[in-house]
Amino acid sequence: MDPRLGRYHDLFFRLCVLALVGAAFTVFVLYRQRFIGACDWYGYFQLGRLFGEGRLFLDTQLPVDVYPAVVPLGFYPEGTQVVPQYPPGYPLLLGIASWFGGEFFVTPVVGVVSILLIYRASREFAERWIALAAAALWAFFPIVFWGSTEVMSDLVAAVPLLGSYVLYRQGRLRASALVLGLAFWVRPTNALYALVFAGPLLRDGKLFRYVLWTLPTTAIYAAYNAYLYGAPWITGYGSLSYDLGTAHFWPHLGFYLWQTLIHLGPVAPFVLIGLHRGRLSENAFLAAWAGAHLLFYCFWRSGGGDWWWTRFLLPGYPALFLLAANGLQQTADWLRAWRDTPRVRTAAFAALAVLVGGTITFDISLGQSPSHTGLWSPNKGRNYYSVARIIEELVPDGAYVGSVEFSGTLRIYGRSQPFLSNHLDAPKLVHDLLDRQVPVFLAVESWNRERKAIREILDTNAHELLRELTLCGGVQIYRLKPRPARD
Repeated sequence: MDPRLGRYHDLFFRLCVLALVGAAFTVFVLYRQRFIGACDWYGYFQLGRLFGEGRLFLDTQLPVDVYPAVVPLGFYPEGTQVVPQYPPGYPLLLGIASWFGGEFFVTPVVGVVSILLIYRASREFAERWIALAAAALWAFFPIVFWGSTEVMSDLVAAVPLLGSYVLYRQGRLRASALVLGLAFWVRPTNALYALVFAGPLLRDGKLFRYVLWTLPTTAIYAAYNAYLYGAPWITGYGSLSYDLGTAHFWPHLGFYLWQTLIHLGPVAPFVLIGLHRGRLSENAFLAAWAGAHLLFYCFWRSGGGDWWWTRFLLPGYPALFLLAANGLQQTADWLRAWRDTPRVRTAAFAALAVLVGGTITFDISLGQSPSHTGLWSPNKGRNYYSVARIIEELVPDGAYVGSVEFSGTLRIYGRSQPFLSNHLDAPKLVHDLLDRQVPVFLAVESWNRERKAIREILDTNAHELLRELTLCGGVQIYRLKPRPARD
């Protein structure tokens, strides 16, 4: 090849990389979440704010050992303190970003980092254009797009696994081990990857040394757990035994396999080709990486139903894209062995471009379908903010407002004192507040109306319906009053 032509090819390739990264980041930012509500969103966001302020515990107006119902979702009372439920990894990034007002830009940045890591990891299996194709397919894979725009930790949990894999393949064992230790800060179940990765480490005779180099970062997380929860191996999630069961296995297995196949779309055949061609040991590792997450979450109680529950598998999905890169490379090698001519090479490159463009178009159209409502929306979470603002217009300063989904939202956007209305202690809290002539209101989500504590609050207190909202599936806002004493 003419050296000048080679330089033009290199320049064109770099421009394509920049175009992919720039387009992905722009889209992630435009469609990023900007409002907070519910449980997970609030729990991560609030803990991030605490970290940004140099704190670990959440403050409450009333003592939590007397009135535990004042603790919002995502936290729970431990003695006289309110401790976080969620691991510290993602909230720590949010806390750092909060110093610059950039909390809602964390996952878009993480999304771009994941694209670059998929490209670098794919280079272990494929030439650069195929690796770039794998990165582009990853960027617009629906659950990756979801993880790059939501205030959630699922994509954040996948990135250190990818990072540790790339670093190890580059021969940087110490850095790889330290990064893998950080992966546990984001999601303890990243131990699934660690167990699978022990196989290649054992084969290479580096397991012991690798484990030693994970200790600096894992020890910090262990100390955090010991300080907050009493032991290094205890997390804010508590015991996992309640959430695991064989009854969920077969329904979840069918759900995850089907959803994964749908979302891979035209790429799925190349995953299978990559699984059966190339280096057997590497393919077995990648299959085990993805399979470990699939099997574990088939036993997990939550999941199934809505497509976005595939978020649990996100830390295992990189393996599928690396297999796809391998499959594409194996296909390209077969074509070259069959007929290596300029015309065939041009046709192969055009076919690769069509595959990438067609798959991204398919993913975008799927993301805009009714089954994926809200994925391509720039207003993620806005309804929670809107409900909070309406409530604040109706209640006086310092009033207590009971809710489930809005117990955290009101803490961020309101002046009122929220409490968890479905907590079994909530009726006692309401009774004591009304006895002290403190204004008390109740925001009842339609799907929570029959909860025992909420039902008891409405049955034992006089209440006036102030507003009925259609937002968030229907919310009724009540003013509570003590019932008049009977003669």
